[in-house]
Amino acid sequence: MALLVASVLGIAACGENIFDVKWVNPKVQTVLLYSLTRPDLNVPSGYDFVNREPVEIQEAGATGFWDLLVDMRDGQLVFIPPRALGIDSDVMVLPMPGMSFDEVLEAPEDSTLYIRDQPIPAEVGTTYILRTHEGQSDFGIPCVFWGKFETTEVHPAAETVVFIYDVSPLCDDRGLVPTG
Repeated sequence: MALLVASVLGIAACGENIFDVKWVNPKVQTVLLYSLTRPDLNVPSGYDFVNREPVEIQEAGATGFWDLLVDMRDGQLVFIPPRALGIDSDVMVLPMPGMSFDEVLEAPEDSTLYIRDQPIPAEVGTTYILRTHEGQSDFGIPCVFWGKFETTEVHPAAETVVFIYDVSPLCDDRGLVPTG
């Protein structure tokens, strides 16, 4: 115990706060998702933005850790948040048409602007702000994270969507770009 206290004091004495987490570098990634209506099994149709991984969802009502899935509705590819399927979730999405990925810097605080329980059209060039499902911070504290994604490709015939995204590693921080 004395060693731990000495270590923490030593770090604090150097001017570093070990609990001051920063978002220094962007981690923009590209994702390809398949529509849930495709007959193929074992292809990702959902995405978990907290853990940055695609999720294979075999049926629309499947619960688990995912933030969005892709589906075909009335001939159009759409993003489906969990609540649109009756699944309790913190996820909410705000389309930002006319704004590029780089132009979207912060998530608005007004929660009434966000979509939680409706399909959201997947449109090329549209950037979306996303609040994730509850995950764990670097210190194991439950929280939500904020991110953004931009649809870069929509292929209705193949029933696929491609997007780029990044998510802040900071617990419940609405900033959508690294702060250094």
